[in-house]
Amino acid sequence: MTKQRHFWLVLLMTTFSLNGFGLHSRSDSAATQLVDVTIKDAHLISQSKETEQIQREIKKQMQFMIGQLNGIDGGAAIDLSLEIEIQSTIPLSSGTYETTYQAKFLAGWSRKFAIPATYPGFLPEGGDRTRLNQFYQSYGPGCGGENHGADAFFFYFNPRLGSCPLRPHLKSPNAETVELHLAPSDTATTGKSPDYESLWKDGELIATVVFGNTDSRSAPYDLYQSLRSEYGSPQTYQYKNQGDFDLLSASFHTARGTIDLAAFFLSQGNIASPSSNFQSKFNERRANSDFLSYNGHSGLGRNVQAFSRLGKIPKGQYQIFHFHGCDTFSYLDPYLFEGYEAANPGSAPQRFIDIIATVTVGSFNYMPRYNFQWIRSLTQGQKTYRDILSTMPVGSPAVLGEGANP
Repeated sequence: MTKQRHFWLVLLMTTFSLNGFGLHSRSDSAATQLVDVTIKDAHLISQSKETEQIQREIKKQMQFMIGQLNGIDGGAAIDLSLEIEIQSTIPLSSGTYETTYQAKFLAGWSRKFAIPATYPGFLPEGGDRTRLNQFYQSYGPGCGGENHGADAFFFYFNPRLGSCPLRPHLKSPNAETVELHLAPSDTATTGKSPDYESLWKDGELIATVVFGNTDSRSAPYDLYQSLRSEYGSPQTYQYKNQGDFDLLSASFHTARGTIDLAAFFLSQGNIASPSSNFQSKFNERRANSDFLSYNGHSGLGRNVQAFSRLGKIPKGQYQIFHFHGCDTFSYLDPYLFEGYEAANPGSAPQRFIDIIATVTVGSFNYMPRYNFQWIRSLTQGQKTYRDILSTMPVGSPAVLGEGANP
């Protein structure tokens, strides 16, 4: 979980025909500030003139914002918030088509840096497989910190590397130079906290934590040991190997009530292809959990979106989702926000869900510790989100959706 970093940053908000997130969700984070990004007069070369295909290829272009903004400790929420306005599509003499468009998205910008009015960016000339491969062949060796092939190049793409030949305002083969227009996002909040009253309304905090293919099989036990050091011997405890996963279950008495913990470790496969046994055990807790946490590889988005879709979204249950992995913010899609809104008609959008996601690269070493810190903070019930996140700098986590909290 390492990437080469150099001085650069941005975080994006992306949706094709999606809406609602940008209008309703609010965020306040310690390391990251949200910005609205607009790219005007961008271009796409394509074999197609069909709108839906053009939109798909533009999204492939825009994924390259993830790596280059990540290179300056930022992130790009492409799947969650991309908005595309196609302005024109004209035929070229080569038998291809050139589309001019405008794109908007939500981005995370490090609080270490002032937000500039504009910032240079680079995209592949097109979003079909041929042009993505050409872009990789041209710039993969110099503009990618690691060589993981064309399909993953968008994640490692960093034009700030000294070995990268791309330069703003210069025409480069197979590449498109763009200008990002940035402004502080109106999704920002100040002083918001988890809804502690809803979390503890039944006298217990139910925490369901999944460690997916992390480096250490001891992660559930490390989390348990931290809780034991804080709250004393557990009321109940069981650690059992379930074949393709381990499950640690424990409960602790606190002055506020009972902490009910289930910590899973996936020893085989990953969260994108869980066994029926795992799904059954997880689903037993899905509806009633207060804190649901995924920790592990993002899988270039597959694992983040797979965890989001596990089980059925409950009605009237306020829940906090926590994602710790590489760029989990950039891989969130609207599924959870839209699902909780649909399950709770008549309520304020995002009233029943908050999401914490890492904007930059996560770390296996910190996963047990950060889950402990979340459970302890939710039990203490005193701190704002920014105060809690200030103790967890690794991954520059951001919180989304808390604007509807009391």
